[in-house]
Amino acid sequence: MVTMIQRKLNKSGKWWLAIKIILAVCALWFIYQKVFTHESSKNYLTQLKTALQNPQSAFLFLIVLILMILNWTTESLKWKFMIKKIEEISTVRALEAVFSGLTVSFFTPNRIGEYAGRVFHLKEGKRMQATFITMIENSSQLLITLLAGSIACMFYMSDYMEMNSWIFLLIRFLLLVFSGFCIILFFNLDLFEIFFKRFKMSEYWRQIFHVFSLYSTKELMKVLLLSLVRYIIFSIQFYILLRIYGSPIHLFPSLLMIAMTFFVMAVVPTFTIAEIGIRGAVAAYFFGKITIDVLPVLNATFSLWLINLAIPALAGAFFIFHFKLEKNGR
Repeated sequence: MVTMIQRKLNKSGKWWLAIKIILAVCALWFIYQKVFTHESSKNYLTQLKTALQNPQSAFLFLIVLILMILNWTTESLKWKFMIKKIEEISTVRALEAVFSGLTVSFFTPNRIGEYAGRVFHLKEGKRMQATFITMIENSSQLLITLLAGSIACMFYMSDYMEMNSWIFLLIRFLLLVFSGFCIILFFNLDLFEIFFKRFKMSEYWRQIFHVFSLYSTKELMKVLLLSLVRYIIFSIQFYILLRIYGSPIHLFPSLLMIAMTFFVMAVVPTFTIAEIGIRGAVAAYFFGKITIDVLPVLNATFSLWLINLAIPALAGAFFIFHFKLEKNGR
């Protein structure tokens, strides 16, 4: 009997290894196709190589890379802080999980696969709870993007759009109401547990939905602040890359259009592998309001995608092999 069970475990372990290898190979192939074989990507890489021949630009690019490390370290600390309610993990393990999530997200719309890529670094019995906790953690980043985008939208409409003053006031009011609703909802996550408890469900699902009541206002504020740090890092990176590619746009107009780009990208469904094209088109549209030459914008957009998504996803392809199958960590 023991021998039979051991054989089943060995067989499942082999299938699990095969799945890991397939995921890793597919991720590497997708990234290679997107970065090195697509014609527009080749042009971006050529422009980047030319820009880095300038010592000042090379130094600025190094800062962008350092900010990438700071960005994902902040994200891993944020996830570690959230996930410790159900399982204590190290910062290194949290970083591996975050990178693995990026890798798996390349194959799914709106990065849904990111949840699976993260939670398979945890114990089997906690994965469903971890999925909902990751959703809460990701919602904090989305909230910051939506709040910053709503503020930017008010300035954008005022300076770059012609509309009736009453319509403008109405849209501003709706944005304020929307922002206020999102903030109130985020700091009252226990309402979700109360809502789901109204339905008949097993104790298993009751425990899962209980994750919405695990966090105090102070803890959620900390998570929100860490998300704000990441948003600021993204924005600084984008602006530095614009300067590297020779864009003469000043700081405030740049930050306004960056916020608008992030705002639109947050609500547009995309596959990560196709995101670079959509992100470039959105950025070109908004920056086209303040500059004739959008080539530096497109180059900066590609570089931001390459540094913050493609490179970490490459690292995540190797961390996929740390996925856990059994509760004992196999």
